[in-house]
Amino acid sequence: MAMYDTIVFVDFDGTVTSEETLAGSLRHMDPPPEGAEEIERKLATGELTLKEAVTSVFSSVRSDRVGEFTRYINSVPFRKGFDAFLDTLGSRGIPVVIVSGGLDIMVEEKLAPYRDKLADIWDVKVDLSGAYFRLVAEPEGELELIDKVAIMDKYAYRRAICVGDGYTDILMAQKADVVYARDELANYLDAHDMPYRKWGDFYDIVKDIENNSD
Repeated sequence: MAMYDTIVFVDFDGTVTSEETLAGSLRHMDPPPEGAEEIERKLATGELTLKEAVTSVFSSVRSDRVGEFTRYINSVPFRKGFDAFLDTLGSRGIPVVIVSGGLDIMVEEKLAPYRDKLADIWDVKVDLSGAYFRLVAEPEGELELIDKVAIMDKYAYRRAICVGDGYTDILMAQKADVVYARDELANYLDAHDMPYRKWGDFYDIVKDIENNSD
């Protein structure tokens, strides 16, 4: 196992992309998946975990609708500065690992132009061999589809940097040495008096990295 001085773990949905694409993909489906509104209600009331809700709603999506997801993700802009972010870290020999609870049919489609600049991509695999989507997460989380901390543990490093935006990034942020947070993740860290560096787009992170070599 390679030992890294610094490694960066980056969320995809709403972090690399300019919007939350997992929920967005469902909103763009016509007609929407059967029972989607009821599942969303149960998620909001706590009757279902995020893992249960996502698995349930996507199990009603027919496999022949996969093209709707790839067309949608290709219409979503990257968050500004992503190219510069990858180039800056690449020039410093710092590996970037994408850690996403999103679907591979969207995550890997969107990241294909940058694949040679990324050390790894972790996401949820979609089995299209049957009539309906079947989600396969490895390593699987208890409450969320994918266990982001277990993925971090697969690497050896002196210092970990995390970049995220949502609640699914909380455990990853707690394990990291340096955290770049925005949106729900930043709100959570504020509420718990946990340190982080606020960012709006990837240019902010590039500037901070260039100004802080620690």
